[in-house]
Amino acid sequence: MQVTRGALLIRLDDYDSTMLRVKAVRYAPVPYAEVEPVGGGQRSTVLLAEVEREFRVESAALAVDG
Repeated sequence: MQVTRGALLIRLDDYDSTMLRVKAVRYAPVPYAEVEPVGGGQRSTVLLAEVEREFRVESAALAVDG
């Protein structure tokens, strides 16, 4: 799965849904993405392995505010 800047990450669980916008993708010292909640909020990091396991990735081409 290709995670790129501007992609939308969506995680659905039993109680809630989480939507994050990818702001940057880094590969050192470990592969991770810098993400921010849709609608604004504090930026955080998510390992790319976790993104692949727990999120559905929507294309960055759909990003309006990229």
